Amino acid sequence: MRRIVGGLIVGVLLAAAPAAGRDLFGAVGGYMAPLGNTADFAGDGYAIEARWRHHNRGRSAFEFEVGYSQAGLEGEIQATIEGFKSLVLLKNQEAQLQGGPGEGWLVAEYGTLEIFYGDVNFLYFPLKDARVSPFLSFGAGLYNWRVPFRVRFVDTPFFGEQNPYDPIPVGGLYAGVVAYEEVDYSKHETAGGLSVASGVAIRLTRSFELAGTARVHLIFSNGDGNDEEGIDDQDYLDNMNFVLLKGGLNWRF
Repeated sequence: MRRIVGGLIVGVLLAAAPAAGRDLFGAVGGYMAPLGNTADFAGDGYAIEARWRHHNRGRSAFEFEVGYSQAGLEGEIQATIEGFKSLVLLKNQEAQLQGGPGEGWLVAEYGTLEIFYGDVNFLYFPLKDARVSPFLSFGAGLYNWRVPFRVRFVDTPFFGEQNPYDPIPVGGLYAGVVAYEEVDYSKHETAGGLSVASGVAIRLTRSFELAGTARVHLIFSNGDGNDEEGIDDQDYLDNMNFVLLKGGLNWRF
């Protein structure tokens, strides 16, 4: 009896455990397109990734991905810069009309949206072991993102307003210049996120396959700024969304 019970327990455990399965390593590159609010400040970009995947018994698999993506800063960020340039020009003109030098200028510095990430994904293959095998996937991960962006006001005329970036008050009189002030909009944060994807794997040989994936990412990011500055909130950084259209070569081992 003990042998029978022991055999049943071992049988259940073996049935429930994932099969030894085939593992694979992949190198991936692709195109990044911002979605939703993210398209208000970022342009198209690129991504590179590496993945390790384990195929379970049946039609499922899980994988770990690490990647890096980058996109240019456009839209809202460029509009902010142009708005401040126009304000400084207006203050220069008004100062000259009132006998001031009117020689202020704006310096804008910005880089790119950069995202480092690591995801854990579950995959489902409806056509097991087919040469052309589509799949669905969902995942979760951590995203370390950075948006470098600051503006510097130099020798800006003022007319009684509190800050160089404030508009000229009605009836304001030229009262001198603000030699230097910086507003730092830069944000750097690590946040969680979710993703969904669909794709296809095409077996080339026993050891190699091509794979293409479209994966949509949602990062629970936050654009809140420094309460002391009171100007550097960026709502368009809240909950970043982007899609990665990517392809690469997987090596099975």
